[in-house]
Amino acid sequence: MEEKRVEVDKLIKKARAYWWEDGIVEIFTGLGLIIIAALQVLISNTRGKSALIFSLSWTIFLFLFILFGQKIVKLIKEKLVWSTKGYAKPVNDRRTFKNRKWAIFALLCMLGSFILYTRPLSSLLISCFVFAIFISIFEYSGLARFAAIAIVNVIAGIIMFVLGYTVVTGVIINLLVTGALLFFTGIVTWNRFKKRRTING
Repeated sequence: MEEKRVEVDKLIKKARAYWWEDGIVEIFTGLGLIIIAALQVLISNTRGKSALIFSLSWTIFLFLFILFGQKIVKLIKEKLVWSTKGYAKPVNDRRTFKNRKWAIFALLCMLGSFILYTRPLSSLLISCFVFAIFISIFEYSGLARFAAIAIVNVIAGIIMFVLGYTVVTGVIINLLVTGALLFFTGIVTWNRFKKRRTING
């Protein structure tokens, strides 16, 4: 009975993993996070009208990224993948957090980072927040690359804590690190997917 349950769990994770099999989600999300981080850097290092323009751009981009991100990804998949490779869409009730423990942990980390806003521990808590998100995705999909991204973020958080960075710098660094890792793993995954698709016809 236990063996059958394990096999079923493996099949479920394999089905879930199809959403990330082509790397498009990671490429798109990685680029988005890098742009958000870059705009935040510009906001922090400019004054007057320029800072206002960058702040407005940051707000608009973040709003569009959250509101239309998944729709854009689906459109890209429809053009590049689904028309030739087949259709792989997560169910409508797909959740980022597989269970409550990571959701609660992430919430506590975010709350702690706001309370300790001016202290270096805040940057570590932000990294732990990102860790919770990617570990949840790892548990949901079974894809080891998301666990690796989670671990790298914690390591970055520890380094920032030791160097005395606060939450403002921590958020920017986490966005850049996470964005770069997602973009890199997305490109690698896409190249593998494209070769596999070519070989299989």
